[in-house]
Amino acid sequence: MSAPPPSVPLLPFLLLGLRYYRRPRAWGGASVLVALTLAQVGLALWTNHWQRALFDALERRDLVELPALIATFLTILLLSVAVTGIHLLVKRGWQLGWRRFLTEQLLENWLSRGHHHRLRHLPGAHDNPDARIAEDVRIATEVSVELFHSLLYSLASIVLFVDVLWVVGAEPHASPPGTMVWLALAYAGIGTITGVLLGRPLTRATDQHQSREADFRYGLSHIRDKSEAIALAQGEASERRLTRERFESLARTWWKQSLGYLGLVSFSTAYGTLLPVFPILVLAPHYIAGALTLGMLMQAAQAFERLTNALSWPIHSMGDIARCRASIERAAALYHDLGEIETIERLCLPGQVCRSVGPAGQLAIERLTLTLPNGHPVLGNFSLILTRGETVQLVGEPNTGIALFKAIAGVWTWGQGNIALPDGETLAFVPQRPFLPEGPLIAALTYPRDPAQIERKRVVETLHAVGADDLIERLDESDDWNRTLTASVQQRLALARTLLERPTWVFYEAPVDALPAPGRFDPVALLRERLPEATLVIFWPHHQPYPGVERVVFLN
Repeated sequence: MSAPPPSVPLLPFLLLGLRYYRRPRAWGGASVLVALTLAQVGLALWTNHWQRALFDALERRDLVELPALIATFLTILLLSVAVTGIHLLVKRGWQLGWRRFLTEQLLENWLSRGHHHRLRHLPGAHDNPDARIAEDVRIATEVSVELFHSLLYSLASIVLFVDVLWVVGAEPHASPPGTMVWLALAYAGIGTITGVLLGRPLTRATDQHQSREADFRYGLSHIRDKSEAIALAQGEASERRLTRERFESLARTWWKQSLGYLGLVSFSTAYGTLLPVFPILVLAPHYIAGALTLGMLMQAAQAFERLTNALSWPIHSMGDIARCRASIERAAALYHDLGEIETIERLCLPGQVCRSVGPAGQLAIERLTLTLPNGHPVLGNFSLILTRGETVQLVGEPNTGIALFKAIAGVWTWGQGNIALPDGETLAFVPQRPFLPEGPLIAALTYPRDPAQIERKRVVETLHAVGADDLIERLDESDDWNRTLTASVQQRLALARTLLERPTWVFYEAPVDALPAPGRFDPVALLRERLPEATLVIFWPHHQPYPGVERVVFLN
């Protein structure tokens, strides 16, 4: 998959992220983190002054002052440990809170009104939405907070250590005032410019690599989910080939990213190795000449190193900036495309299937035309009015009936026309192969409701009504029910789920062999008996009327 195009707008997603800071808790966490970061810089400055006093005492061989210096160091050490520990907890709490907020917002849009299904058919850079929500949001929030902390630390260090270096580097007239500061600026400036040039290819390479990683994970999860079908088709060799191809694609982007890192890391190594030595070499002649004490020399060297490190923040953060930017772009592309779906639904533009709210007790289909995604017609200029309580059979090609049911459910949008849904009434769709989530059977039976919301006695009675008595003892058993139960048993569980939900409208995809016979289970009769006030719409492709229907409608 290609990386998100530059045209994807980042501002809406960034504004979404900033909405988190409307919360007092978010501001509180940020404020405490700022205070702790400034405390860390203050302790570093205190350490710098203590180091000067230590080396001056060592130069004088002053044992009298040594106990006081040790006591001061222990105080600095204890405070540093305490501040760093509290800082870690506050920072991670802030990161988790921000990630939770963004995850909830994206999940709300993604898992809403079939958007997760429609997104698969919408053009745009939104491949692997699961990875974008799970991984890219994590990186965007965690790394953003890390970058904020490191930037604040660097800015505070610049303010404090410029003063130290300006004074110490010039005492007593070792060099003109500010010389070491200007050298630090030049050293950091040359390093930053070089690092930016060397790291320029890294952002795009990182984005491509993250996409390939997501593709590889998706392929493995696909094998896990479809393992039974793959085994029955003896498709292991094909899956191995596809998995190898995905990994090879991943490996190519890995090496592109590695080349992006190579120049940056090589330069950073040379830059960092020279940094602590450079100020000592510059000031060594003044120390040898007696213009500086050993403590001044070491204080100036440490201040130079801290100032240069602070000024070199862009170099040190280049990799994190690239990762963060790539993840923000990927999450922003998903958020943008989910917003496009919302806009399409709201505006209901010509050339699309629209769903509106009509009067209660009536569902109206008005001049509905359905097509496949490639434009091939499935249903043409179809109109129908259904009223509360009637039983209607739809007859037509299997693909046509399924497309109509999906259009009413809101997951089929190709075509045009309007579907006016009954105001405030619940709709249930009973396909031949229902979705049964993994876990306890009772949770699959009551899905999407919590099992605790439905009385267990009612669940047992409903299983008995649909002829699934042998499953009653397995209600608390966990399994992958879509794999372990036969199609006919799954259909009975779907009927049981519908009876437990008690919807006002039921759309039932009857199996081809569903025509009842004496002594044979009749799902439609059961629905009619248990839900007498509900509207029952049956899609059964046979021209022969299903027993008990009041009206037969042919899909043209």
